[in-house]
Amino acid sequence: MRPRQESPWNWAAHQRYLFVFLAILVILASISFVRAVPHVPVLLMVAVVTLAFGPLRLRSASPRVKLLFLALVALRALGLWIRSRGWVIVADSAVLLVFTIGALAILRDVLTEPMVGLDTILGGCSVYLLVGICFALAFSVNESIDPGAFLVGAQPLDPEYMRRIPQLVYLSFVVLTSVGFGDILPMSSSARGLVMMEAIFGQLYLAILVARLVSQYSSRTPEG
Repeated sequence: MRPRQESPWNWAAHQRYLFVFLAILVILASISFVRAVPHVPVLLMVAVVTLAFGPLRLRSASPRVKLLFLALVALRALGLWIRSRGWVIVADSAVLLVFTIGALAILRDVLTEPMVGLDTILGGCSVYLLVGICFALAFSVNESIDPGAFLVGAQPLDPEYMRRIPQLVYLSFVVLTSVGFGDILPMSSSARGLVMMEAIFGQLYLAILVARLVSQYSSRTPEG
């Protein structure tokens, strides 16, 4: 008797991080290419942390954690209409905390997974991409607190928030992957410190964790 094949829908339902990984890619694509449409990148960012991390990672969390999560998302949503520099700092810090919580939750599951499979590797890759977004938000907070912390050539970053975020996301992944084009430069000591931390993390994460996951990758079912 031939074994019953699992349907694509059932297979997808058991993938915890496939859709998280795809959602992060959608965020990065929107930030890179949808600059002409106001608020689309931020709306997508809020949607992903709400629809992906909310139901997926916080289902068993305490009511206080869920309330904190919703409050942080609400702060970012309010930042779409309140444009003061202080509120931008608060809103970016809120989203930074949400993404950090999500990245740590996924990383905890990846490190404690008894058998490494495709979903585990996608979880590890999701953490890597989330770190890039987190550092971009940290760069944005730093730029808001200390204008001129980053320069594009000899010019400061675009003061318009929705145009500045794509520049900082680009910088973050250039640093994380150690490409080092040098077209956006950290000028303040705090900005240089953040860039240095991200560059070190990017190298260590790929060399240690992702390499370990790939080496342990197995599609075999557990014994017993």
